[in-house]
Amino acid sequence: MSGQGSPAEAALKAFAPHVRSAIQLKLASPETLPSERCTFGRMVAYEDRKSGAAPPPPPRWPVYQLFYDDRGAGCRLFDLNTGRMRAADSLYAGFVRMSGGGGVYISPRPGVGLQGDSHPTIASRTPEWLVGQRSIVAGGEVGILGGRIVGHNDKTGHYQSRRNREQSGLPADLFQPFTLDPRVWYKKS
Repeated sequence: MSGQGSPAEAALKAFAPHVRSAIQLKLASPETLPSERCTFGRMVAYEDRKSGAAPPPPPRWPVYQLFYDDRGAGCRLFDLNTGRMRAADSLYAGFVRMSGGGGVYISPRPGVGLQGDSHPTIASRTPEWLVGQRSIVAGGEVGILGGRIVGHNDKTGHYQSRRNREQSGLPADLFQPFTLDPRVWYKKS
């Protein structure tokens, strides 16, 4: 052997040691992953068709895993780089979900309705991506106000048929059409 590890091992080196340990533990035993999301119905996976074989650019903003209760309240963010948890407070972010029953990963945007990191860029920082998964089941934007989800949309394409309202992993009753201006989410709350 040349001493070089696999691409997944090389990618893990970008994380702090305690985060690497947590990722390796989760990846070693997928049955231990929390299944906090309801996944009724069939999931549709989407491949990144825009960038082709080119790797996504590195994220400009941190990428977090989002945790919340069944009603979308009590939002907490787990920083994938540092392994620290903090309250979500208020933010507007892009999100991806890599698999049914998997976590929701977000990257804050500079302001409501403004562009931020692309969905493939956000996905590239997730543990699933590090082990070779290159498809997502949902991607869009989410609005959080005072630690509570106030709305989310979906940009992956299944918003057109929307057979599975839980595919995004976010509360289905807070789903908004992607054509609705996200600033309206904050006004309704």
